[in-house]
Amino acid sequence: MTTAAAPLTLNGGVDNYEQMLLDLVKLDNLPPPEFKYNEPEDIFYREHPNLAKWTVNAGMFIENLKSPENIEDAKSMWQIASSKFDNKVINNYMSQNGSVINSINEIKVPELKQVVQNKVFEQMGMKDSKGLIYHNDSNLSKEIANSKEFTKFIAHNKDYLQKGGVIKKDSLKLDSTNNLHLSLNNVDILGTHVDKNGDLVSICFDTYDFNKNDPKQLVRIAYAAQYGKVIENFYNLIIIKIPKNQWEKYN
Repeated sequence: MTTAAAPLTLNGGVDNYEQMLLDLVKLDNLPPPEFKYNEPEDIFYREHPNLAKWTVNAGMFIENLKSPENIEDAKSMWQIASSKFDNKVINNYMSQNGSVINSINEIKVPELKQVVQNKVFEQMGMKDSKGLIYHNDSNLSKEIANSKEFTKFIAHNKDYLQKGGVIKKDSLKLDSTNNLHLSLNNVDILGTHVDKNGDLVSICFDTYDFNKNDPKQLVRIAYAAQYGKVIENFYNLIIIKIPKNQWEKYN
């Protein structure tokens, strides 16, 4: 982010960093989760997390067969989580897309580190987590950049961005493609600005975790695998960079 037209300062973290660290200590004493759905099947999968993982594996295989579009990112993210970052799985996917962040402490931008740590705590109840960082030439970055949701977001803020403004934090629901819906869906958009070359730069941030009370049963089955700790959650940081002659045409 050294080419930014303005300093990259991200909102969304906590005001008192020391207090956040104290709050993290409380994780060891969190009460058990409250479940809205307690049908026999929900209870069964929570008691048998490996079967839950197998069921989602089968579901992703079927989804891949019936999908008319590429869902490689969604499929690979589940494989990474369900394999608990098996080196072969990671290398097959990230060699063409980016790299692994083994600890949040590896993030060198203090504001970004704080935002990531805060959300990992809130969403996943974890003190630290591995993450994936995607370069701007990755398939996922390009798909986000060309999605109707992101192009609409840029078009809506184009005048402000052209004047040198920085959108520190916003949120988007990415579901215009099946791949984006299954892999990301609701995301944070951080530090959107125009660099010194006139190109638009942004970071898409999301945690890969599952809602225990999601109305979709397959998501709850994935949560059962998460609850049983047979998969490993993580977060995604996706670098978006769109050339000036492209993003300035958005309207």
